[in-house]
Amino acid sequence: MPIAARLTGYAAEPGTFATEGGDNAGMEFTRPPYVVVDTTEFRADLTLGTRWTATLSAGSYGLLKLAIPVIVRLEAIRHHDQLVSEGERGALKGLNIVRRYAEEPDDIIDAREITQICEATRRGFQYKLEYYIEQAGGRFLPVPAIDHGALVTRAMQGRKPFTSNGKEGYRDALIWYSILDLCGSLDADDHVLFVTGNSRDFCDSGSNALAEPLRQDLAKLAAPPTLTVVPSLRDLHEAYGEAINALATPSNRPPRHPPAPPHPDLLADRIGKICDGLVGSAIPSADIPTPFDQAGLPAIGLDDVLVRDIEEIDEPGPGAPITPIVDDMLTREMAQSASVALEGVMTESDFARYVPNDIDELQVLEAAATPGQLRVRLTRPALLFFQVTYDVRSGSIDRIHLALVEYVVDVLAEHPFFDLPDAADDGVSD
Repeated sequence: MPIAARLTGYAAEPGTFATEGGDNAGMEFTRPPYVVVDTTEFRADLTLGTRWTATLSAGSYGLLKLAIPVIVRLEAIRHHDQLVSEGERGALKGLNIVRRYAEEPDDIIDAREITQICEATRRGFQYKLEYYIEQAGGRFLPVPAIDHGALVTRAMQGRKPFTSNGKEGYRDALIWYSILDLCGSLDADDHVLFVTGNSRDFCDSGSNALAEPLRQDLAKLAAPPTLTVVPSLRDLHEAYGEAINALATPSNRPPRHPPAPPHPDLLADRIGKICDGLVGSAIPSADIPTPFDQAGLPAIGLDDVLVRDIEEIDEPGPGAPITPIVDDMLTREMAQSASVALEGVMTESDFARYVPNDIDELQVLEAAATPGQLRVRLTRPALLFFQVTYDVRSGSIDRIHLALVEYVVDVLAEHPFFDLPDAADDGVSD
């Protein structure tokens, strides 16, 4: 289903803005404008919901070109993670209180479940952000290649977007130079609409007009585009909706549909074959990505390791696009939940120090050939990340390979595998 059909709200119909006139009624764009969005809009709606509806919809139909500075992307993810972490701390604190007074505390949700949910939420936001922007035909503007000395000079001069004392504004400066690099690739017939609620750093005092130092930067370009500051996406809809809608009129502008996911049956079959092929492989192995090799095995004390079983759990979930669409082909990350069973050798003393938990399972298979050693089987939940290249129209898969294996819960951090001696216990008795 096209993203424009899924995202309903401000859009009067798929791919259009619902307009209310505005100061720019009657203006025209000769080509889709570039819409650069600052961190303030992500902070206002981290769900990328109603506030973003019309912009994402219009972008998916090619009526505007969405551009997000990578600094803004990182700030949005950081802000989201902070909010989730605050919620996680509050939930764990509340859980302890409830457990203290509950009549049947064992029936209460486990703290690890809350941690897993929050971790999945943090990971999911990054995927969602990248997925929605890509589906809207947008892109992330790279970190600008600005000389650090130029930034220091600008800060010392107190030129916006730095504050007058030069102590604040470093990230805003990087955002501005990202926009400036974009403008340098355009011409005088282009329009750039910079959506930001940060008028203090990007605008003249008491107005929404681009600050004079920034206008001077823009004027130095060979053929600068028209750049306008817009306070919010809502203002963008009201002020420029009519002009953007007009771009949908020509018959030579067919709707741009988002790519379909890989065919689920084909994907499950290919992932199953890869997992089956890994069974019996030694770790380390050229067939298994390095992150699998370093999955805490030395700390566990497991040696001579073989993969004995990989059992897929649920359907694989879509991750972030890795490459742009070229000739209807796209490479995307897909995450597969699985239970991974490893077999190896462990000393009897290490096994005796193992701390049982409800995340992984360790069992003795037999005594090893070497005295004092045991052959054991370790089963642990994991996420297998595959890079899948496929046709976005038919869903047929061209290539797929395992890129990363990551354990869902870091057992070594949350629940040490071994009973570790107290740091204050140096082994010396009085």
